[in-house]
Amino acid sequence: MKSMKNINKDTVVEGYRSSMESVGQGLAYINRGNVGHSFAWLSDHFTFVGTLLKQKELSRRLDRMAALKGVGIKDFYTSLGENGTWSGGYFVPERTFCAIPEGDHPASDMFTRCIMRTSEDEVQAHMSMFRPEKNKGYERMTDEAAQLVKKWFLSEEDVFDDPKFREPAPEEAAEDNTVKETLEAGEKGAEEAQKKG
Repeated sequence: MKSMKNINKDTVVEGYRSSMESVGQGLAYINRGNVGHSFAWLSDHFTFVGTLLKQKELSRRLDRMAALKGVGIKDFYTSLGENGTWSGGYFVPERTFCAIPEGDHPASDMFTRCIMRTSEDEVQAHMSMFRPEKNKGYERMTDEAAQLVKKWFLSEEDVFDDPKFREPAPEEAAEDNTVKETLEAGEKGAEEAQKKG
């Protein structure tokens, strides 16, 4: 999570705007006949990815899950193993499909690492984790999941959802506005490129 918190959000937003402009121009030229369909797909994709820009909301949601009692939560995540690389000016000690909280975070126990050394990249590892022929740890992962579900089902622990995490903090509204403006700018750029195409 530290690496995610150190990312300059203005740089991410500017990068998004710039990439939308470049991708839009490239798509308009290469695929002039299907530009509308391409931009609809791209816009939908970035609407989903826009959630990742809301770091305050994501942190609150993670804290809420860590504090939740009487409900079982487990994230089996893929890792390419200990293969540190430099990427975008940051040292990435382990390539994973999702950001994992540090070991001292209350939610860290909810995450279980599944190493997939034969995958070329994080996306391929993520897409292959439920394919026994691609994931050597598939049986261990599914056995652990089955045992957890059984444990959760038999648990008589009362459900408790800490109310301090339920409502968004006021500073989350600023993040929402930034993401909304970024996505709207991308959609506007897509519409303009479509008109030019």
